[in-house]
Amino acid sequence: MPSWNDGEESSEEELVGMELEQNWVNPGTTIDASFCGRAADASITCRLHLAPCMKYVAFEGKDTGRRFYGCAIPQKQMDVDKDMEKLAISKEKDNDGIGKMKEMEKLAQELKEMKCIYRSQGEIIRNTRKERDGFKKERDWLIEEKKRLEFLVGDLMKAGHGNKDKLEKIKSILAE
Repeated sequence: MPSWNDGEESSEEELVGMELEQNWVNPGTTIDASFCGRAADASITCRLHLAPCMKYVAFEGKDTGRRFYGCAIPQKQMDVDKDMEKLAISKEKDNDGIGKMKEMEKLAQELKEMKCIYRSQGEIIRNTRKERDGFKKERDWLIEEKKRLEFLVGDLMKAGHGNKDKLEKIKSILAE
C-alpha cells in the first residue's frame, strides 16, 4: 500500500525542474493495472526517451509499494541503446583518431620532403658561394694581370718613343 495520503500526488509541474541522469534506473517494478490518481488518458512522457510512461508499482528497495509513472522502454533496451551510443561515439573517436593518424603521416612525409629540399638548397647555396669565391679570385688575378699588362704597355710605349727619338737623331745625322 502507498506510504502517503491519497491527497498527495506528484504533479508534472514538480518534475519540470528536475534533471534526470542518463544512468537513472527504475527499481524492481511491475505494471500496476489498479493505479489510480491520475486520468488514464493523461499523456505523460519519459524525459529521457520522450516515450509514453507506464503505471508501475515498486516491489524492491526502500520504495517498495510506491506507485509511479515510469518509462515504458525496458531497462535492457535502454542498456542496449546506451551501449550503441557508446559504440557510435567510440567509432567516431576511432575514425577521428585514424584521420588524425593519416594526417600526421601525411605531415611527416611533407616534413621529410621539405628537409630534403632544404638540404639540397643548402648544398646549392654552398656550391654557388664556392663558385663565387673562385670567380672573385679569378677576377682579382685578372685585375692584377691587367695592371701588369698596362705597365708593360706603358714601358713599351716609352721604349717606342725612345726608339723614335733615336731614329729621328739618326735621320738628322744622315740628312746632314
